[in-house]
Amino acid sequence: MNTATAPQWFDADAWQQVTDTQARYADQQPPAAGAEPEGRIGTAYVNEPEAFTTTVPGVTNTCGQAAAASIIKCWGKNRHGSDEALMQHLCSQYPPDLFGGGAGTSPWRIIEMLKDHGLRAGSVFIEPWLPGGFMNPANQPAWHAHRHAVEESWINAGYPAIILADSGLVGHSQGWSAHWLVYHRSSGGQASLCNMFGANNRYIKGTLPSSKLHEAWEVRFLPLPLMRFHTILIQP
Repeated sequence: MNTATAPQWFDADAWQQVTDTQARYADQQPPAAGAEPEGRIGTAYVNEPEAFTTTVPGVTNTCGQAAAASIIKCWGKNRHGSDEALMQHLCSQYPPDLFGGGAGTSPWRIIEMLKDHGLRAGSVFIEPWLPGGFMNPANQPAWHAHRHAVEESWINAGYPAIILADSGLVGHSQGWSAHWLVYHRSSGGQASLCNMFGANNRYIKGTLPSSKLHEAWEVRFLPLPLMRFHTILIQP
């Protein structure tokens, strides 16, 4: 097990999951590959994804739990009877785990939540992402491959994804934090999202220009390359 270079906010098991992602696309093949022509929108999910605004008193930094709840509901997998009961279960059984919860929830904990509710899930990201971001030509092949795979083969085939984004670019009044939200459609230069920020930083369902969403998806201020364009792909 490779723990020598593990960042301090990962325990040994979580870091092993990181180092095991070299073949991360192998078990995350597009479920509807070939079923939808490029540019056509599919609706594989049971219900249209919605913003999840339910909170649990005394528990903070729960954007990961809210994103998981949105996905669980859209696939008709909420076995708890109500939004409140679902969120209570997620926060009690799978609370935020980064820096003791002070920095939110890791992608692997979100994956555990989804699997607990009968969904298959795995995370993907761009590696390596070199200095210079979108302006570095060396990053362009990886970026276009990732964007096309996620947006066309998953999201527009009807399989909403959970992505990590720069909160300030998806509506938060302060920004400079990472935020999990649901990306469920890409069409006409617009990205349709759930759990972006509205008035008083309340979660809402809305749209952003795709170019702005792509910039937010980079989360350029985070020090870890594995958080660039981090995406959780889900299927039933």
